[in-house]
Amino acid sequence: MDIRQAYLKMLADDVPLNLARFDEASGRFLTGGGWAVTNQMLVYPLALLYITESPVNPYFRDERVLHLIQRGGDAWRDFQNPDGTVEFIKVDGSTWGAHYDCWSMYHWLETYSLVRDLLGAERRSRWEEGLNLAFTGIDALLKRSGVHNIPTWHAQSLYRAGQVFGRPEWME
Repeated sequence: MDIRQAYLKMLADDVPLNLARFDEASGRFLTGGGWAVTNQMLVYPLALLYITESPVNPYFRDERVLHLIQRGGDAWRDFQNPDGTVEFIKVDGSTWGAHYDCWSMYHWLETYSLVRDLLGAERRSRWEEGLNLAFTGIDALLKRSGVHNIPTWHAQSLYRAGQVFGRPEWME
């Protein structure tokens, strides 16, 4: 099995566990009953599985998986503050305060890029609004940041957002 197929199989093998972690009411993926904003990042590999046809991937065009992706992205948007930040909450309930979570926003962006045409007009517009709020804030933040871990994540994510949304100023 080539490496691509091996990775797809690893992702597919993890789906049943993630189905069990999904809270339908909130669209959140829980860990031990708790939730962290970063838990939602698994919608990105789910989106990859949904769009990738492979003999090792039983989730290609699986409507249950599309539902998880859509509700998972909705949960990010529901949790966003009006300025596009999110409260960085950890599964134990502790927080780091409101900020532009570089990891979550990147994963949500890539998920959007893979499934945007499958979201329906209202959901797509809502996700676009949330992503644009976040990346507008990230752009402003980067103009006054130094270089280290989180600003580097912000920069690569902003560059990618510039590609996805046709915003060359974000790619500068």
